[in-house]
Amino acid sequence: MFTPERHQYILQRLAEHGRVSIAELARELDVSDDTVRRDLRVLEKLGGLQKTHGGAVCLDLPKTARRARNALLQPVKQALGRCAANYPAAGSVLFIDAGSTVLEVARQLPRHPYTVITHSLDVAACLSEREEIALHLAGGAWDGRQRLFNGTTAEAFVRRFCADWAILGACAVDTGVGVTASEASDAEIKRGMLAASRQALLVADHSKFARHEPHWVAQLSRFDAVITDRAPYDAGQDSHFVVPDLQE
Repeated sequence: MFTPERHQYILQRLAEHGRVSIAELARELDVSDDTVRRDLRVLEKLGGLQKTHGGAVCLDLPKTARRARNALLQPVKQALGRCAANYPAAGSVLFIDAGSTVLEVARQLPRHPYTVITHSLDVAACLSEREEIALHLAGGAWDGRQRLFNGTTAEAFVRRFCADWAILGACAVDTGVGVTASEASDAEIKRGMLAASRQALLVADHSKFARHEPHWVAQLSRFDAVITDRAPYDAGQDSHFVVPDLQE
């Protein structure tokens, strides 16, 4: 098993159980205790966990620093991006949300014409040199931590458009409560994109599930598909959840 695969495995075990032990991980991964200790040191520096005597405990992944979040679960996010990028037809008008997972969707959009509306500077920079894409970047109040524009100006800008697809990320997803956001401005932008779109995709890795934040966005039924690496345990036979092959 390669190092990125071990890191992904460790993070998955932390998300499921809240804590891990070095001895258990060494046995499950068939590596030495020292290898596991090195892996835990790397993940601790990224902000994904806190080392303890003999193991590690999970930190709140959605609230870690942006650079750390971007580094965590990167192979998973790339697979989710590949899957989501195949949904919109050529010529579609797309709202693309901010965040490291939906940024992967933007990176992997096929070389077709699209109109893209976003408030994310990273999404805009990713698509800025693609001549076949008509790009619209919302202005407003700059959030340097999340690298996006928000506030009333950005919200009004979004409401000027009508899109075929809204492609959203999430701070938190609960099968009962739905999608929620940690900040009111983020929730408002997301709701605006959904209100002005015919169809919608939610793209979120498993670390966002079984949790909720203060600001409500939408029920899961609003989305035509929820693209994730692992459906939540209480999803049942819900056909909204799409789990791509991570090995593609």
